[in-house]
Amino acid sequence: MGGHVNFVYDLGDEGNSEDLKHFLFLESVRISQEKQELVEEKRKLDLERKKIAREKDLFEKQWKIVEKELRKIGTDRDNIARDKAYIEREKANLKRMQQQMKSAASNVTVKSGTYFAGVSGTAALRKRYRDLLKIYHPDNGNGDSATLLAINKEYEAVKKQFGLY
Repeated sequence: MGGHVNFVYDLGDEGNSEDLKHFLFLESVRISQEKQELVEEKRKLDLERKKIAREKDLFEKQWKIVEKELRKIGTDRDNIARDKAYIEREKANLKRMQQQMKSAASNVTVKSGTYFAGVSGTAALRKRYRDLLKIYHPDNGNGDSATLLAINKEYEAVKKQFGLY
């Protein structure tokens, strides 16, 4: 609060009216200046209050958005955990089924058929097939295409028994 007019008067006993008038005039100027300063301060405070109210409103809106997104993240996390558990169960089921198929395939022994009788495993099946191809291929001197067709047909049937599609 600058710009104050400060005068000290000693009115004494006489009470000079001119001095009193001058003092009262200066006092009214000083009060008027202080009033203007107070009005200006009040205006600044009102502006500051409005600014704070806007900032508070904006903060509350942002806070609601953050809370909403956090709830969404929590829901997504729960969904991912549920999906992960489902995938793990499916993996375990698939692994169990594959093991059952392998054990079933290893227990299979071809009992009938001309070319693959007695074969008891996938490795033995493939070896027997290659050996038969060497013997009965038409390019070979002993080969025959009709025999090779019969071997291929029986090989496909036996592959299905072993689970080799």
